[in-house]
Amino acid sequence: MALYESSDSALWEAALDEYPARLQGLGKERLVDLDDFYRVELVKTLKERGNAGYVTKDELVKIVDWKLTRGKWRPRLLGYAKDAAETDIIETSKRAFAALPDVQSAIKILSELKGIGPATASAVLAAHSPNLAPFMSDEALAAALKGTKDYTPKKYAELAEALTAKAKDLGCKSTGEPWTPSDVERAIWSDDAKGRQKGVSKTASKAAPKGAAKGDAKSQRGKGSGGATDAKAAGLPAAKGPEKDTTSGSAAADLTKGSSKRKAVSRERLARNVKSKS
Repeated sequence: MALYESSDSALWEAALDEYPARLQGLGKERLVDLDDFYRVELVKTLKERGNAGYVTKDELVKIVDWKLTRGKWRPRLLGYAKDAAETDIIETSKRAFAALPDVQSAIKILSELKGIGPATASAVLAAHSPNLAPFMSDEALAAALKGTKDYTPKKYAELAEALTAKAKDLGCKSTGEPWTPSDVERAIWSDDAKGRQKGVSKTASKAAPKGAAKGDAKSQRGKGSGGATDAKAAGLPAAKGPEKDTTSGSAAADLTKGSSKRKAVSRERLARNVKSKS
């Protein structure tokens, strides 16, 4: 990806700044609220819990919901989170957080929960330690590890290392705040989403009828009132024009002669009636 190859912090910051707009561009109403919970509220809550931190069942369900809503929807994964026991979630997340900074071990521990794979586990870790553990998104994986689809704890460790290196390479933002691996992931996702949303916009533009007014004018100049053209466009049979007289010339002459004879007979009868009355 072009952005990933760049070391221009301003370029990356522009992509990161567009992240909220890219979320809204997906047209998913709940996503903005879920993302605010995930990136702001949850991060603050976990920080307050300190080293002995954990996530609750409700928090895990929302994390899974956020992941699926921002990415590919897989309802069964959300069902697994809802069915999990609260005590299992709390104890497992405690052990995972305690394993940090060994992200590979932490991923393995969280993956003990049914329905929680490396990608979802990384979302939990990223909420707890955004400076250490980025979310394992499809977009980040494609950019940093050249399109690999190997979602394993080992690959996650490689991804975390790559995004951490990129964050160090970028240094600080214009605000003076240092880049984090999680910032890098969001900028990558935002840049990719922008490209996809532009593609959808262009496709819609191409699909729209061009020169509609011009087409209407042409139809008015077509045969008749343009009914045939409009009917063809609508998939309807064209209206027929006035019927032509198909009577042959000789037949028409015979009809004329017959009409004259009938008129002569009528005049003769009228004359006789007048005579008889007089």
